[in-house]
Amino acid sequence: MAKHAKRRTYRKFRPTRPTEDDGRSQQELQAAAQALVSKMTPEELQREHSDCGLRLEEADRQAQMEPSPPNLALFRATRQEYATLEAALAL
Repeated sequence: MAKHAKRRTYRKFRPTRPTEDDGRSQQELQAAAQALVSKMTPEELQREHSDCGLRLEEADRQAQMEPSPPNLALFRATRQEYATLEAALAL
């Protein structure tokens, strides 16, 4: 019996995900921080920053214990909110 020729394996082309421009995201962060500064007093910002820090810890714990898409999305959103509040406090 003749042997069958081995089939060649072809790698599938997977397009890379576009990455965000760091400068653009930094500008968006600064704009959001500026909006918060115009809306809130420094005391309110500090209080919100503390509350958001607690929410971030809780979201991180949930994402570590049960890494499901909703938990990871909540963590990312909370992390972004925390970064915005930190930038607002720095202004």
